[in-house]
Amino acid sequence: MYLVEMGYFEEVLIMFYICSHTKNPCDHLFNQLKLEFHKSQVYMFDKLLECLNWKKHAHVFKGTEDMFLNYGAFLDKFYKVQQTGIVNKKHMFWATHDKPTVLHTKEHRDSVEHPEHEMEKGKAFHEVRKNEMGKYQFEKLQPPGLKEIRMVELYKKWKSFVPEEFQDIICPKPPDDVLSRIKRVRKMKKQRKKKSKRNNRLHQHKLLNSVLHSQLIYIVFVLYTTTSSGC
Repeated sequence: MYLVEMGYFEEVLIMFYICSHTKNPCDHLFNQLKLEFHKSQVYMFDKLLECLNWKKHAHVFKGTEDMFLNYGAFLDKFYKVQQTGIVNKKHMFWATHDKPTVLHTKEHRDSVEHPEHEMEKGKAFHEVRKNEMGKYQFEKLQPPGLKEIRMVELYKKWKSFVPEEFQDIICPKPPDDVLSRIKRVRKMKKQRKKKSKRNNRLHQHKLLNSVLHSQLIYIVFVLYTTTSSGC
């Protein structure tokens, strides 16, 4: 809808193929990319690009951090959230220049029904809205990085499986404070687990004693009633 509303295209159509039926040139080329990769030992990203770019009909480009922008915040500002269930049931979505903020949907190409969903958020005039969208400053997405526990696992568990020339790059040693912190966390987790097991055993022991006590009372009661009736 954004591409139509801003005037880049008169109509934009997006189709999601039915599961297990995506037989198109894109899938064919994707399989071609993997042919050399499956026969190679790949440890670094540059080597990966080299393996994937060996076919003349398919080219892989290295992305940069500037390409990853927070489009989610932009869409939330100018468009409504889609109703639950629309995406799961429909396979075709499109918008046209005469109604750029209306999302048309169909289950498949031959469907008679194609519901319309008004997605515009706010009540600004079209020109004002279009001007705001054009001046919007996108924020860069910050890479989350590895969790500290994964950093320690890479260094301690998997470093020995990586060729020596790549070990310090792929599995570098985490800072000492990270190693100490993860060690404390694991120790505390182990203690909690041990305590939980001990509490479970105590609970089971109490439960068993309670059952035995109840059975003993029942046996005494039966003996007493039997003796009383015999007298």
